[in-house]
Amino acid sequence: MMESLLNGAPAGSVGLCSPSGWTDGNLFLTWLKHFAEFIKCSKEEPHILLLDGHKTLDAVMYAREHGITMITFPPHCTHKLQPLDLTFFKSLKSNYNAAAGNWMASHPGRRISFFEMAGIFSTAYSTSASVGKAVSGFDAAGIWPYNPDRYGPEDFGGAAVTEEPQPEQPLTSTETGTQGSVNDSDNSMQPSSQSQSSNPVSEPALCDEVIILIYV
Repeated sequence: MMESLLNGAPAGSVGLCSPSGWTDGNLFLTWLKHFAEFIKCSKEEPHILLLDGHKTLDAVMYAREHGITMITFPPHCTHKLQPLDLTFFKSLKSNYNAAAGNWMASHPGRRISFFEMAGIFSTAYSTSASVGKAVSGFDAAGIWPYNPDRYGPEDFGGAAVTEEPQPEQPLTSTETGTQGSVNDSDNSMQPSSQSQSSNPVSEPALCDEVIILIYV
């Protein structure tokens, strides 16, 4: 990666890239080592790292060796549980747009290229990042101080869509190859003589169940 792409980036930043343009296992392991170097973690000074994915076996082994316990958010829950989503990203986006507008006003006739993005981001990041936002993010998510009552039943309403039982498809006589008749006197169902002669059933219990599905 070209070093000039990091011009003006926040102090201590590392620049990495991948063929796909997305974070992969190798990039995450490199970031994890960078993270461990700054927080000075160890088995004697353990730390908890909350993630939204990207764990690999190499990363897990490295974390164990350096006193890092990684906890992954459940799928589709980061908008509720990730502190950055709750108190930081919106501010960062707003400040980045403002910094980009100021840059363009100061450089009339020019367009922002990849080589200016790191510097503009640094301006926005230094404005947005604060201890107060970090504390508020963990509090808003109910992570710390721990607050299990932060979310009510209405917050889990969306999950009900995926928890609905699969609709049962009744079997037809064509699919089962049997026919039946209902005895009104005892409300029981017996196979007709035609089905017994042409399609003998070796398991009466299964046949009874199939006939019930036909008529219910």
